Amino acid sequence: NRTIDDELDRFLDKLSKRENGTLSSVSLRLIERAVELEEDLYFSREADKRLLKNQKRVTHSKAWDE
Repeated sequence: NRTIDDELDRFLDKLSKRENGTLSSVSLRLIERAVELEEDLYFSREADKRLLKNQKRVTHSKAWDE
C-alpha cells in the first residue's frame, strides 16, 4: 500500500474510469512508463559522458561483424 495525495487520487480515478481499467492497473502502467523514462534518461546521460571522451569508436556493424 502507498499513500498518494487527493489530487493525484482524483486524477487516477478519472483516468481509470475513462480507460475502463482498475485503479491498480492504470497506476501500474504509469509507474512502468515512469521507470522506463528514468532508465532512458540515465542511459542517455551515460552515453553523453562517453561521447565527451576522446577515444576510439567502433561502428555497430564492425562490433557485430555485419
